Amino acid sequence: DLVDIVSEAYKKSDNENKIHIRPIGSALSPNGIAFSSQGMVSLSNLDKILEINKDKLEITVQAGARVSQVLDALRPHGLTLPNLASIAEQQIGGFVSVGAHGTGAKIPPVDEFVTALTL
Repeated sequence: DLVDIVSEAYKKSDNENKIHIRPIGSALSPNGIAFSSQGMVSLSNLDKILEINKDKLEITVQAGARVSQVLDALRPHGLTLPNLASIAEQQIGGFVSVGAHGTGAKIPPVDEFVTALTL
């Protein structure tokens, strides 16, 4: 379980030398800024589409789900995302945390469409 792994690593570090574990997404960035020698955790297996509520126009997904997966899950319901960046292989966790946006000048960044978030 991911929570257990991260918790155990944190417990093993002392107060002065805390281990910083960085989540790694799809590794699409052209630079290595997301990489960390202290520790990284991939969210790629947290990729489930949990619920689609067509009446509320809401979808619940795990952070590792890719934008392309979300679009594929919404399509049979006649739904899509209100704003898309140019790369559909981004993971949703990163997609909403970096202020991703499409080209519509009047469409807000993706994070403004998030209705709930669980850490």
